[in-house]
Amino acid sequence: MLGASNLVSMELKSNFPEDFRNLLRMTECQFEYLLLRVTNIIAKSDTNMRQAINAKTKLDVTLRYLATSDSFKSLEFLFRVPKNTISKFIPETCEAIYNELAEFIQVST
Repeated sequence: MLGASNLVSMELKSNFPEDFRNLLRMTECQFEYLLLRVTNIIAKSDTNMRQAINAKTKLDVTLRYLATSDSFKSLEFLFRVPKNTISKFIPETCEAIYNELAEFIQVST
């Protein structure tokens, strides 16, 4: 695992909780709760051709995008995930978040 997902996993979670919160705009506990809720929806299986992007990385990238509106090119550099791949899984991950947390989300009419 390369890029910011590795940084989030290894360093920020345990040693720098404020930096973790600054990066993803939520606490580690909130992140783990959300990851637990969406993993079965956004996780894909590896194929003979390539290794799937894990659910944690997808959620990391999506939350960073939602928090900052960074360009896909910037996210590609930060997380070491191709921007065309990012453009496919961010909408899927957002839909999973919405569906799993619909009871907590109010949408204006």
